[in-house]
Amino acid sequence: MNSISVPKVYPGTPRIVGSGQWHRRVFRGGDVAGAVTVLIPAMLLAFAVTEVRVVEVAMYFVGLAVIVPCLPSFVTSVHRNTANLLLVLLFIALTFSTASAFYLEPSIEVWLRAKGLAATAVWASIYIVVFVAIRTPQEANRFIGWVARICLVISASVWAGALLHLVGVSFGEIIGQGESSFRAFGPLGDQVAFVVVLPALMSLVARRHLLFGFHSSAILLTGTRGALVCLVIGMVGHFLLSAKRGHRRPLWHLASIVTIIGLFWFTPVSAALKERFLSPTMRMEAIQAGIDVVRKSPVIGFGFNGLDANRHAVAEDWTMPLQAAPGLSRASNQYVQMAVDGGLVALLLLVLFVSFQIRNALRIMRWSGASPQLLGALLWLISIFVGNQASLWVLSDTSTGFFTFAIAGLAAKTSDLARRE
Repeated sequence: MNSISVPKVYPGTPRIVGSGQWHRRVFRGGDVAGAVTVLIPAMLLAFAVTEVRVVEVAMYFVGLAVIVPCLPSFVTSVHRNTANLLLVLLFIALTFSTASAFYLEPSIEVWLRAKGLAATAVWASIYIVVFVAIRTPQEANRFIGWVARICLVISASVWAGALLHLVGVSFGEIIGQGESSFRAFGPLGDQVAFVVVLPALMSLVARRHLLFGFHSSAILLTGTRGALVCLVIGMVGHFLLSAKRGHRRPLWHLASIVTIIGLFWFTPVSAALKERFLSPTMRMEAIQAGIDVVRKSPVIGFGFNGLDANRHAVAEDWTMPLQAAPGLSRASNQYVQMAVDGGLVALLLLVLFVSFQIRNALRIMRWSGASPQLLGALLWLISIFVGNQASLWVLSDTSTGFFTFAIAGLAAKTSDLARRE
């Protein structure tokens, strides 16, 4: 039997083959997953701007409508893919701990937290959609092209929020910082900076320096220190990968990137971020509160988002109640929060899930069929798992969590494809 050589196809390159049926399947798989990944954040943006509750509810209906046809294929893949199995077990553990919390102390507050867990499961279902819809390396690269487009819109929304604020027009979330600087987040709120790191790293690996400057300056506008840490981790990973692959002109590429960041660093764009480096936060208090709560029930935890109802009162509750209420409602670390929610069992499942996803990403980085944008997305996934220790991503309505699960689903499926080749 004659073998057929399939050339590499990168995002934006049309794939024309002899079989029209195969071509339609490529479009349907990669583009449908990409369209869903674009549609839901676009609806989240629309809800943030309009505050129309119908738009928020529609997001979850869209998620349910898309995930139901994908469930049979995903269920059959669970026993063959360890990352998929760990994700299912993680949500089962959270469900069990939340149900136990409701059984021990029935209340409307615990019921609302259970609804929050259900909403988060629907939010995370983009993992299933991406894993099932993508079937070939070409579809994976087409999907990444869709992600790049919506991320460009998100970065532009951050810039729009900052520029409109300067002329006195309110657009998105703005936080004053000091006497003359401010932090701009756009309509998606204060977690948007972690999302913007994704297109920044994709542009970095693809060597699109102007786009990298656009996205990285948007990160500086948000003044988010954790996002800057993630960006640095991704950049270090990129240059290590480039050196290993023997890419040409690495010093010129490095000099270009350092020049771009330096130009923005010495402009007012980075003023808020520089002022925040030494500013105090309540994150360590929140993490310590989470550790103290875990000691009370280390096995099954206290149910989804159970920190606020079970932590001890602290002095900040009286001295600065406006800051303590949101600042201590959740542990400012996803791993500590998972131990609070589902006990050490759920924490172990999360750590294993992250470990297998990092392994998947490293496997793909050794694969010759990966496009530059795909490599950038996987570097972002690693940087989120390792560098984002200041905010939660296993939550509903959070843009960071949505893209984390989407890229994790992509990593799991592309790792399978790379292993087959």
